[in-house]
Amino acid sequence: MNFCVTLLTCNDRNTTEKTINSFIENTNISQKLDFYVYAQGCTEEYILGLKNIEHSNINFHWIVKEENKGLTFAMNKLNAAVKEYKYAMFLEDDWICITENKEWLNDSLEFLDKHDDVSTLFLRKWSGEKEKLKYGWTRTIEYFIHKNPGNFNYENKMKESHKINLGSTLFRDIPEYLYSNNPNIHRNEDYYRVGIFPFIPHEDIKDSFGEWDDSNSNDKITKCWGYSEAYSMEKHLGLKCYYVDNGIFGHYEDWQNF
Repeated sequence: MNFCVTLLTCNDRNTTEKTINSFIENTNISQKLDFYVYAQGCTEEYILGLKNIEHSNINFHWIVKEENKGLTFAMNKLNAAVKEYKYAMFLEDDWICITENKEWLNDSLEFLDKHDDVSTLFLRKWSGEKEKLKYGWTRTIEYFIHKNPGNFNYENKMKESHKINLGSTLFRDIPEYLYSNNPNIHRNEDYYRVGIFPFIPHEDIKDSFGEWDDSNSNDKITKCWGYSEAYSMEKHLGLKCYYVDNGIFGHYEDWQNF
């Protein structure tokens, strides 16, 4: 099995349908692909609505859990379901495909086939300077649990990026990239080898921000959506990542006014 798409959604989010449809509308899906949706805490009516989405080359797989058990639990279950695929693309339920280059996916998979030293393709598209600054694209962010100073600030690190054109798509390397739950295509074998997956188990059901802890001891972790991502970030530092064009997927909350 070569490639699949994975999507995580919860609590009847009203952007999930937009996420799936925007991918379909802005991507040349020229070959059959598997698309896994992990839905937790969603109503039956909501799931039935999503199942109305169809595409001749997409085989949807539905993993539905009545209870929302948090990001870490769901990510580990979703990733385990697709572990045998060579590549997987990950999306959360509020990312909208915004690109005029419909060949981006075909070019990306060909790029990975030709560059087996690359583990990740980063797909986030920025709406502007405010969003870049907030999420660390243009500044350093210090996490208590991180060992290395100067993390993030990718725009500065990419000034001398290695560039590769393939088909209609530009690929630029991102030095010292940290793992992120932002849209990406990754090489599964590499992620399991360095320990990005599976995530460290802990409860993170609440969708809220808390105080970052300086320990990975489960009994000290605040129940906060996103801890598992933070603990996996630096595990990517020995792997290579490339940026696809100027991004493919925009975060809905940051793009809805554009």
